[in-house]
Amino acid sequence: AEGMESSGHALRLWQAASARAERGPGRRTRLICVSPYRPQARVDEWIPILPGGYGAFALSLANVLLRDRLADQDFVDAHVIDRLAGHVLSVPEGERERFERSGLAWVQAEFPPEKTATATGITPAIVERLAHDLAKQQPASIMGCASVSSATNGLASALAVFMVNALLGNM
Repeated sequence: AEGMESSGHALRLWQAASARAERGPGRRTRLICVSPYRPQARVDEWIPILPGGYGAFALSLANVLLRDRLADQDFVDAHVIDRLAGHVLSVPEGERERFERSGLAWVQAEFPPEKTATATGITPAIVERLAHDLAKQQPASIMGCASVSSATNGLASALAVFMVNALLGNM
């Protein structure tokens, strides 16, 4: 949310929306902010990330969701046509077709939390905890604000955020 005019604006909107969620009296959605900057709004947890690390972070979440069978693998195998891999992995145009029906195997091979920690500054234990929490808390989603798409890898990062939401069943 730090890329917006007010870094707390999007978080306050999210909190207001979650307060109305049907979770029973006095309950609300848990709000975790992953950002290089401490948010101005009150959140349940702040996890600092290195600038430009959002895509690697989202792909490491996807890695854990797939690895630990927290996503519906039958759905992935049947419906995922993966056009993101070639862009993220810088595969030449003519070779990208081999990834399109891979069942996201490239995410499992290339983006384990141990491998992305240097790009994100987030420990593997935190990534694994968040992926498991997201899978348990249904419905759950992650939100990418302006800062996600403003880096040089912004489009791929935004698509990785959408992929995680699809793996969580939020399409």
